[in-house]
Amino acid sequence: MKTAISLILLKLALSGVLAAQTFTQSGQFTCDAASAHPIQYAYQFTCRGVPLLDSYGNPAGSGFFSVSYNYFRVNLSGFPSPDSNTSISRIDSFTVPSDSAPGTIQFEAVFTDANNVTHNATVSATWVDHVICGGRGCYWHNPLLLTSTTTIQ
Repeated sequence: MKTAISLILLKLALSGVLAAQTFTQSGQFTCDAASAHPIQYAYQFTCRGVPLLDSYGNPAGSGFFSVSYNYFRVNLSGFPSPDSNTSISRIDSFTVPSDSAPGTIQFEAVFTDANNVTHNATVSATWVDHVICGGRGCYWHNPLLLTSTTTIQ
């Protein structure tokens, strides 16, 4: 009897770990200023505090990634926060915007949560080059995320 209950609990625990959770970006999001020239490379992406919605459209938390620093983190309600052991494992694709289409970026990340469970994440986004204007004119370029999807397994 104890073995059967233990197996059921193990299956439930594993099914929760293996079920993918997908979060979408809430509205457009302006990433950090990257260059005095138009964005040309994936490493120019550092986006802090990207607002994420759950599958029901409710606020779920935020995401942070920096391709140049090989860093990925999510802060989600009801999800054990990642520890410092996070990394972007590979860039799947990157394109720059054209006159007719936004650019794209997709990367894979691996992180270990506070419960010492390792997760894989995929982030896909569309973006345009945005120029920041201020007191000294229009100078700095930064990625403006139009859409993004973060899937965690």
